[in-house]
Amino acid sequence: DVFPSHRSIGDVAGRVELSGSTRWGAGPEPRLRLDLREISISTGAARIADLSGTIELASLTPLVAPETQRLTGALSLDGRAATRFDLAFRLPAAGAPSIERLSFAFAGGTVSGGPIALDDEKFALEIADLDLAALGAEGLAARGRLSNRQSPI
Repeated sequence: DVFPSHRSIGDVAGRVELSGSTRWGAGPEPRLRLDLREISISTGAARIADLSGTIELASLTPLVAPETQRLTGALSLDGRAATRFDLAFRLPAAGAPSIERLSFAFAGGTVSGGPIALDDEKFALEIADLDLAALGAEGLAARGRLSNRQSPI
């Protein structure tokens, strides 16, 4: 099962192209190129739009992308305005997948982080120039900007 949690995915649209070759040594050694262009995905309260990038795969089952891969797109949660994101990640043959670098616009500023091992319970994000008033917490009145190099999550 390539995508075991596929049951939570709603509408999917866009262009996906898979190309490559397989060399035979001790076993099959595929070199595959997965091109994603303007993919949109709805999953309950989240929507990803304009997902684009090229992923170089060494295996489909399990998914293995040993080199750093990059995707860009826009994410909206609960119908809020979409924010652009840039994601660099690895899907190693052994060990946990990792986010090498993630950045996205948020509250008039930027949130970024990485590397983040997806099996780790803690990670740090860098926040830069967030507009406190744009955070929009109910009952909160705020002015000013917020920046911090390492905010543990």
